[in-house]
Amino acid sequence: TIICNIDYIILSQTVSIDSIVAYSIIYKISVTVISISTSMLHAVWPFAIEWIMKNDWPKLINIINKYMSIGFFTILCFFAVLTLFQKQVFLLLAPGANLMIEFSTIVLFTIYLIVRVWTDFFTVLVQAINDINNLIFLACFQAIASIALQIVLAQIWGVNGILVGLILSSILTVSWALPLRLKKIKSIGYKNITKGQMTVLPIIIKQKN
Repeated sequence: TIICNIDYIILSQTVSIDSIVAYSIIYKISVTVISISTSMLHAVWPFAIEWIMKNDWPKLINIINKYMSIGFFTILCFFAVLTLFQKQVFLLLAPGANLMIEFSTIVLFTIYLIVRVWTDFFTVLVQAINDINNLIFLACFQAIASIALQIVLAQIWGVNGILVGLILSSILTVSWALPLRLKKIKSIGYKNITKGQMTVLPIIIKQKN
């Protein structure tokens, strides 16, 4: 919980209350965008397992491209709505409050969502083979990097520093490491993955035995 709310803790020490409220509202809107992506991930999960098991990578790559395109289009809508109707959004969600955010903040929120959607898709694909050890390691490293970067950058850029910290912590860790891991799995083939990585799929282990 502390890690999840570290951005608010840092912001409380660096920016005004109005900036925190504006950040909170935009963040909650971004969570809606992420939830759309998450619902697509739940739909992809069973197919991802099947196609990885069969080494049917063309189908997997096709579905990745399809759902990522939908996710990125949703993010584009998010960007357009906030850019064109920022005042109306704040009047609707925070009536009476005089809130505004900089265009650079909207851009950074958009970049954060792109990175998040990209990372979440590859997280699901790596989870499909139950490669938990790598996921835990990367998640811990990302959390440490995220906290450190947010603390430092928020002192310089305020709300934008928080967003830059979130973006960089992903780019420096999971955003490249997970696709690289999946590429390695593709190169060695599913059948050559160790049984320890397949504990989530006991029926497949039994078939191999």
